[in-house]
Amino acid sequence: MNSIVQNRPRIVAFAPQYNTGTKKDATGAFIPEAKAFIRFFDMGSEQLYIIDNNKPAGAMKKAVFAALEKEVSEGTLHGVAFFCHGLKDRIQFGIRKSDIIEMCRIIAKNCRDDVRVTFYCCDTGRDDDADRTDDLKEFGGDNGFADTVRDVLCSLGKSNCVVDSHTSAAHTTMNADVRRFEGMGSPLGGIGGYYIVPREKRALFAKWRAALKTDIRFQFPYWSTAEIHRVLMKDV
Repeated sequence: MNSIVQNRPRIVAFAPQYNTGTKKDATGAFIPEAKAFIRFFDMGSEQLYIIDNNKPAGAMKKAVFAALEKEVSEGTLHGVAFFCHGLKDRIQFGIRKSDIIEMCRIIAKNCRDDVRVTFYCCDTGRDDDADRTDDLKEFGGDNGFADTVRDVLCSLGKSNCVVDSHTSAAHTTMNADVRRFEGMGSPLGGIGGYYIVPREKRALFAKWRAALKTDIRFQFPYWSTAEIHRVLMKDV
């Protein structure tokens, strides 16, 4: 594997502190998966920020941005990972599309040109309209949340960035509907993204779903699409 991650990477991760109503979303999924992610990469627990999601949106956003400011001041970031709820235009921590420029400016202060931003969040890979049918097509997601993150990072000089996100509602890390938005060296960004493995490739998609039940769910954001496909093709 020619992964960009060598030794101990510097990745900052975020998860919500409290469950939503009667759900066990935080304690049953977001927090344990974020902790497993941190352990997998042998990072210190201080690189995981648990955000008080009982606070107002503005306070949550402020906490995330302060954490990002702290992290970029301490060394070059390989990536940022969010384990939380998402929608087509926002994530749970009070961060909307209108906040993306501010968030990306902080990240871009001290990150690799090929920084990885991973949204282990529902729907953030969708486009910005109400129609869900086109969100499962092989290419799409233009003007959605993740697409905008990629475009802004490219405009800030991080032109080889990679943003991964989900286009449907499912488990935070095991959702196989993962759309990838790559900078590809562009100073502008792009028009949408593509599925790492589209549903139409049934045999490969089945392998992909199975792989996401292993530690590959943490590794794949730091692999090229070609590397992911080579791993999956071994037994297809």
